[in-house]
Amino acid sequence: MKTTKKAKLNLFDVILIVAVAAIVTALLLKVTYFNKSEAAENRVTVEFTVYDIMNVTATAAKSGNVYLRDDTVVGTVNGASILQSRVYLTGDDGKIERYATPLEKKDLVGKMTLSGIMKNTGFYVGGKQRITVGATLPVYIFNPATGNGASVEITVDSITPIS
Repeated sequence: MKTTKKAKLNLFDVILIVAVAAIVTALLLKVTYFNKSEAAENRVTVEFTVYDIMNVTATAAKSGNVYLRDDTVVGTVNGASILQSRVYLTGDDGKIERYATPLEKKDLVGKMTLSGIMKNTGFYVGGKQRITVGATLPVYIFNPATGNGASVEITVDSITPIS
């Protein structure tokens, strides 16, 4: 004689089915709704300054592609000037005087075009790193034509959207 076993559905099975359904629903919602970028890619012109660097570093970072620390290309340097670093000290007579910096350090001043996402909270370079006026941003500038490059920390002087 054949005996047939009936499958029983207990409380543990119901909990497991509900958990699997919740995970599948969460994944579908994430992929469908929450993973979409709200803003399109934007381009901005950033005026920047790199303070107190060696002349060799300033020359290498004067032009080229701009990379974030994770090797993401986010823009290009449009033009930069190398200036003598300025140090101002107050003398004994109270007069402010300009002095040469040790090792003849330089400042690099210029403009770069950066790509990123403009959100309500600010501009995100490469969609990752938020910048504001006065903020510093560590970047690597590499010129493929010359093979020169340098890792510098820029100070953002202004951010202007490109229409």
